[in-house]
Amino acid sequence: MLVAGALTFAAIFFAVLWADPWGESVSGRVDDITELVVIGLTAAACGHRARRSQVGSRRTWILLAAFAGLWVIGSAIWLVSDLTGSTLPYPSVADVAFLLAVPAGAAALLCFPSPATATSRIRTLLDAAVMAGSLLFVSWAVLLGPVVRISSSANAALAVAIAYPVGDVIILALAMHLLARAGRHRTIVLTLSAGIAAIAISDSAYAWVSTFHPAASGDLTGAGWVLGFLLIAVAAVMAPSDLRGAAASQQARPASPMVIYGCVLVSVGVAAAELLNGRGFDMTLGWIEIAIWLLLVARQWLSSLEV
Repeated sequence: MLVAGALTFAAIFFAVLWADPWGESVSGRVDDITELVVIGLTAAACGHRARRSQVGSRRTWILLAAFAGLWVIGSAIWLVSDLTGSTLPYPSVADVAFLLAVPAGAAALLCFPSPATATSRIRTLLDAAVMAGSLLFVSWAVLLGPVVRISSSANAALAVAIAYPVGDVIILALAMHLLARAGRHRTIVLTLSAGIAAIAISDSAYAWVSTFHPAASGDLTGAGWVLGFLLIAVAAVMAPSDLRGAAASQQARPASPMVIYGCVLVSVGVAAAELLNGRGFDMTLGWIEIAIWLLLVARQWLSSLEV
């Protein structure tokens, strides 16, 4: 019911932004205020869950509260700038807050309770690295590479522009891997992972629109951010107080090979499309592809040792 409510609210919000009944200026402010309120509620929900959780589960919710809290800071800076009519430099303090949220979110996903042994944790990191590398390959081919090639920005601005989608790729890969390993509390993990994915995809969509269609409104991506944070809040509300106890009662299991190799196949498909269109590989794509295959070899070697 809560998930359905989040999806419905995000769909209505998207429809309102699409219809733009008040004009671009007012709609932009409605978007900013709505995002700030929803993200603030998410930070509060995660903080409340952290206070009511056992020690083993608390770190995940504290880190997710920090993740949302940093977004609150960045969003508040944007809103104040919009309301006062001032123009933020790029990069700005808001970008610092948004980028600091990435390691907090990644750490929250890595701290999610599981019954994994030391060896399986190493394989977990390898699996996540394979998926992150595959997604980074796709992101560089579709977004990052073109952004770098056409950019006339200063080094700091270009570094920030690249950091956003790279951070999104890392956190999205971790969310996918967490979902692939989900066990007893699969609904909570699915809701949390879907929220992280919605935020990451919206980030990249905003970067793509801003780079290649700067005249178009990027406000529509606000619905994706609203949905993502609403889903994280729903996961916090639904979660039991002791995720670690529930995790300990189930057997550790690796991520589904279908998910891992599915990501690899997507990168292979993009690579084939690049070659067929005559664009070839730049040096970055080549190194990413080499890293993916080295990680796959290491994963296979570790799996053989476990067997």
